[in-house]
Amino acid sequence: MDIYAKPGTKVKFNGDVSQTQINWGSHEDPKSLLEKDQIYTVEKTEVHSYHTKVFLTDFPDKSFNSVWFEEI
Repeated sequence: MDIYAKPGTKVKFNGDVSQTQINWGSHEDPKSLLEKDQIYTVEKTEVHSYHTKVFLTDFPDKSFNSVWFEEI
């Protein structure tokens, strides 16, 4: 996905999650929250030097790693 995705961008969760990716940016563990191949809406992104946090409208207080999503 585009790390500079604008609010309202639709993304699909790819379900390819490793513990290292969760720990790297102190992200939420998406396995209990998101469904593989489900489409979500971006609320905002936070671009950092080595990772990007994605906030979804369904879970506005939780951050997810951008590598887990494909832009639709």
